[in-house]
Amino acid sequence: MNETFALEGITCSNCLQTVKQVIDEAPGIKLLHISQDPSEVRLELPTIDALATLNKALREKGDYRIVAAEQPTQLGKVTTYRPLILILLFLLTTLALEQWHLGGFHLPTAMRHFMGGFFLIFSFFKILDVRGFANAYRGYDLVAARFKEYGFIYPFLELLLGIYFLSPLSHIAVLWFTLALMIVSTLGVVNSLVKQQKIACACLGTVFKLPMSTVTLVEDLLMIIMSVGMLSFY
Repeated sequence: MNETFALEGITCSNCLQTVKQVIDEAPGIKLLHISQDPSEVRLELPTIDALATLNKALREKGDYRIVAAEQPTQLGKVTTYRPLILILLFLLTTLALEQWHLGGFHLPTAMRHFMGGFFLIFSFFKILDVRGFANAYRGYDLVAARFKEYGFIYPFLELLLGIYFLSPLSHIAVLWFTLALMIVSTLGVVNSLVKQQKIACACLGTVFKLPMSTVTLVEDLLMIIMSVGMLSFY
């Protein structure tokens, strides 16, 4: 069986060399191609079970994993991004009902609660598999690539921000922190898109396989715009 797979957890040339060494030592597996940018590997496997054995050996060396490379077709984009579309629809519906209950549209409240819902939902999916998220996040986030621990902390930062924006608490420092957090996240996404890296987006953790695309960029930019908007009301 000859197939191309995606590599997860590769952040530097040393990581690539470690993975290459493990593959070379694996019995019956032939390495045909391996690269960091994009993070992928082409293998000749004797059986499909050999991949599971190989991943077990990789886990002993670090947070590396070889997974199926899934690329959405043009016709399948709506299906691919269906989780994001549904999340957006649920958030907008909830906001509309809330504003109706309040008796009118209030922009600051709407933005605040949209951000709160956004961070809570996205943190939930990340926390379901924190380790898996951290491994995927290191593949494109500028801070997580340098500090492994940041990938484990980030989901809980989003959780705290979600609670804050849905609470009556109000402090301008939190808005500045949110703005800085999303700018850093956006820079990582832009860097990945510029390099045309074929990697998975970790915005919904490992529950859904979403490709890194301009959709990810729009998500982060939306949070930046809302943070700036909230700051303008102070």
